[in-house]
Amino acid sequence: MPIYHQIAEAIRNAIAVGELTAHDRLPSIRIAARDWGVNLHTVRKAYGELAQEGLVRVRGARGTEVAGGGRAGAPGRDLEAYLASWLATAREQFGLTQVQLGQLLLKRAAGGAPPRVHVIECSREQAEGHARELMRAWRVDATALVLGEASELPAGLLVGTYFHYNDIRQRWPHRLDEVRFVAIAPDAGLAQRLPPRGRAGRRQRLLVCELDESKAINIAADLRNVFSEDHYRLEPRVLPSPVKLPAVGGSDVLLVSPRVWGVLNERERARVVAIRYCMRAHELEALGVQLGWERATMAAIA
Repeated sequence: MPIYHQIAEAIRNAIAVGELTAHDRLPSIRIAARDWGVNLHTVRKAYGELAQEGLVRVRGARGTEVAGGGRAGAPGRDLEAYLASWLATAREQFGLTQVQLGQLLLKRAAGGAPPRVHVIECSREQAEGHARELMRAWRVDATALVLGEASELPAGLLVGTYFHYNDIRQRWPHRLDEVRFVAIAPDAGLAQRLPPRGRAGRRQRLLVCELDESKAINIAADLRNVFSEDHYRLEPRVLPSPVKLPAVGGSDVLLVSPRVWGVLNERERARVVAIRYCMRAHELEALGVQLGWERATMAAIA
């Protein structure tokens, strides 16, 4: 952002919050240039921008003062210009939508209450897992939102995963710009939860079970970063609806996606291994930094 615009923005803010009121004089151009560490032309340009908006009056030798009201015949126009400037800065500098900026302002007005976040996923278990990840890292109030159960997205900050980008886009195209998407990856500890591989030298077959063929293929591709092809053979498997688990023998293992796990009963769950996804650490970090969240306390992490 140009320096002159930063100076003008600081003065707009001081006027908006009442630090500067009608007829208050601004520092002379020379003093302001010294205080800001800039040249005279930069301050003159900032004051000129404010004068064009009707926020200040340049009175020659008597200096520059805050205007007594909005532009003649246009009440409220200066406030609209001020709000538009804030929204533009939030969008261009921080990637925030109008709703997200509103959430941050409400948080400050509420005396520091943690911002409310809705996490969208295809299963409750996976959505609640991502919500816990957010709250372990950042001071937020995260709640789970299941794709198949929500007819409309609630107001407020929304976090989804790129894995379900198309699902969200198809259901709520009018809210797409308000969703923060993060990348996820299979839990690296998944391999430790598998039963023994059986006979040495033989690859163990892992059936990746999902309700949708494309998602089964994508999950199998993700799992290749977890399971060595020297020891495991990954095979996508599309399950019927209602879900019926296939019979397996030998050392074969059924790996089920989060949403398949969500519809299984206890007896069926005993036959399978659930695939869990986690937010990538660098994306989880970047999300909180970009939105200005506070880091979680040690108590929250525990």
